[in-house]
Amino acid sequence: MKKFFTLIFTFLFAAGIAGCGKNDTISIDIDALSKELMEKVKFDDELVLSDSETAARLYGTKNAVDCRLYIGSGATAEEIAVFEFGSVSDAEEGLKAAEARISEQKKSYESYAPDEIKRLDNSVVKCAGKYVAVCVTNDKAAEKIISEYLN
Repeated sequence: MKKFFTLIFTFLFAAGIAGCGKNDTISIDIDALSKELMEKVKFDDELVLSDSETAARLYGTKNAVDCRLYIGSGATAEEIAVFEFGSVSDAEEGLKAAEARISEQKKSYESYAPDEIKRLDNSVVKCAGKYVAVCVTNDKAAEKIISEYLN
């Protein structure tokens, strides 16, 4: 029984620290990250830079300090979103909002473009320090690029 509780405690502890990480010293150039994703990741749709108001509305991230959002025509679920927040706790909330956005997109696309569900399932959503990055694509290069910036 002690082993069971030790295992549960270890799992809960690991889950508790797995969020965005407490490293608020990490600093990235969100413009460089989003541009690299645009240049090196294959997208079927043409993504265009949107404004911060649209990002806040779509992601519910009104407390972002800065962001880059590239969205497509709506024919696909493809998009890039990179956010900088003022604190690690704000970024953790931003991560939850990004995960909620992906979930909402799945519900939206399941009825009229069910092939997009696979793309949404393959999306990359990562958080480190005060940053959150999202890339909805089938291209595996997105994960590598985002990890290089956020690790």
